[in-house]
Amino acid sequence: MFTGWKMPVLITVVYGMTNFLHSRTKAGLERRNVELLSMVQAGAARLEVQDEELQRAREIQESLLPKIIPQLPGFEVASAWQPARGRRGLL
Repeated sequence: MFTGWKMPVLITVVYGMTNFLHSRTKAGLERRNVELLSMVQAGAARLEVQDEELQRAREIQESLLPKIIPQLPGFEVASAWQPARGRRGLL
């Protein structure tokens, strides 16, 4: 069937194509991994900024609340406070 020079040429062509496709696929995957890593880092930075903003908002809200709960004779007054939004509430 494949004798003489045909078999080595066929093997060389198949090997060359396989090697080319492997290299091309590997390079594409490595490039995509770099892009994904960049996206993850950008997302983490945005979350950090958002957390800092939420912390500042909590501090502002807390500063608006009275430090001492007014008491009325004959009544027991208590209070509880929770920020309107937090990261846990958004997930």
